[in-house]
Amino acid sequence: MKTLTAPMPELQPGTHCLFASVRTICEALGQTVTETELYFRCGGMLVEHSSAQPYRIGRPGEAMMEELAKHGDGPLTYTFEPEELQEARLLPAVEEALVRGEPVLLFVHSGCLDCCHEVYRDHPSRPHVICLYGLDRAADTAYIGDSFLLDMSGQALTYQGPVPLRRLLGGIYGAGFAGSGRPPSAGRSETVLPRAGRETAAGEDSARTAAGALATAGRRPADREGSLRLAASRIREYLEAPVPIPASAPDEALRYSGEAAYLRFFEVLREAAELPDAEFAQTCREVYYSLRIGGVMHMLLYLKGLVCEHPGAFAETGKEWIRDLEEEELNWRKYLLQLYKIGLKLQKEQWKPLLERGGERMLRLSGMLRTLAAEMDTASHRAAKNRQD
Repeated sequence: MKTLTAPMPELQPGTHCLFASVRTICEALGQTVTETELYFRCGGMLVEHSSAQPYRIGRPGEAMMEELAKHGDGPLTYTFEPEELQEARLLPAVEEALVRGEPVLLFVHSGCLDCCHEVYRDHPSRPHVICLYGLDRAADTAYIGDSFLLDMSGQALTYQGPVPLRRLLGGIYGAGFAGSGRPPSAGRSETVLPRAGRETAAGEDSARTAAGALATAGRRPADREGSLRLAASRIREYLEAPVPIPASAPDEALRYSGEAAYLRFFEVLREAAELPDAEFAQTCREVYYSLRIGGVMHMLLYLKGLVCEHPGAFAETGKEWIRDLEEEELNWRKYLLQLYKIGLKLQKEQWKPLLERGGERMLRLSGMLRTLAAEMDTASHRAAKNRQD
């Protein structure tokens, strides 16, 4: 069989692996969408903290894909079900997508790419998202695009090219198909597309097709207003999430979301000072990573992007918001480095006071978010009135 390839645009460094990869797929399909808009469509700021993993915080990929499927204009199917990711089912679906000219979204453990670049080898294996745009089964080769490959200095690099297919298959834990994707059909397992993932409402069929998600080309003014309204609603969700999230099952771990997740995270982290030195140092590294990647640092970056992409809504205050968000970003960067260095130097006596300051910083940021959301609501109401006039 010859190599199957889908059109692939020149990769641009991204800000986050999921949103950058979806943006790239949209571009390959001739659609226009920004990472910022995708961040709010996915509910990226609605991080979760669970008692099952007390020293971690983040937003699961399954949850973001479900939100993406709810807030969009085009079809999307996705799966995180292990049986759907077996080679016999996954590869025919990938081939169908490539024949249609559609790259595929892959959720992988980054260690499966350690043959491609030193950054993959020199860092711990972590959940990661890439695009697959080519496949040659006979040559055991897949072709991928990675828009968010961080080097040791924190600079975002890109990788576009071949990887060993067998190695890649060993690290895949999720997949997403855009465009013409369809759910599985009985008796056609060799050509079906993956089913929707686990993240469905109670009582729904977990094999349903998730509709919605990517973006259409040529944003209309009404679309921009809708994007602004969605972002404002996400901010309110972040601030107003129930504490804790109601359990869907009796044995479900205690969970928090949004602002409450961060506050709970900083509270529980105080106990980490009692860990053995090696575990404490590793915990500090993980805290640094989770607050930086997909956490508060990304929230600040995308809030700044929101202001920049809606100049009409922030005509009078845009410059002030950019200044304040950049100052907040700088302060958080310094704060996270302090957390990281405490782990390196095992300065446990400084741990709890520093965490208290982290909680105070989150409350300060929440105050900024309330002001920002109110201003966005005012801009939406003003735009609606102008249309009526």
